[in-house]
Amino acid sequence: MSTPAASFALPVASEWPTYISRSVVIDAPREKVWSVFTDFKAYPEWNPYWRECTLLDEHKRPLGAGTPVAAGHRLSLKLHIPPTMDDTVGTHDMVEALSHVEAGAHLVWTVSWGFLLRSVRLHHFADVEGEAGAGRKTEVVVVSAIGGLAGRMMPKGMLADLTMSIEAMNAALKKRCEAM
Repeated sequence: MSTPAASFALPVASEWPTYISRSVVIDAPREKVWSVFTDFKAYPEWNPYWRECTLLDEHKRPLGAGTPVAAGHRLSLKLHIPPTMDDTVGTHDMVEALSHVEAGAHLVWTVSWGFLLRSVRLHHFADVEGEAGAGRKTEVVVVSAIGGLAGRMMPKGMLADLTMSIEAMNAALKKRCEAM
């Protein structure tokens, strides 16, 4: 993975009790992958993990379609853990504040609830280097680092379901981007 030029420290696996990192290489340019990833209204069509995603302003009001994603915005998420396209299944609902965004490169949110929970979620997009047609393929890396009491006490089944959900989202993103 290439390292993004950023004003934040990337999570280091050895510093987190729970650390998941999954990547996928997509046969599409980074701009296209970013565009599909940030087309939140289309998520119900293809994303088995983030079933709904709404971009909100800092006051938690929905932003209009086409608003560029930026640090300070929030994501209202309805998640399926484990992943499924079956919308009769209940969702895990959350609102996350984006701490760092660089269009086409990365999207990050962090959570801190004192000793109970520390979390960093990173979605990183990079051109695949060293192949013919460099810039035609994109590596997407998703990191979920969880600390605090929640990170230390996460049940193995929940960790497996979260890992499966991230992998399913990556696979679905790959399928959607490569079909377009």
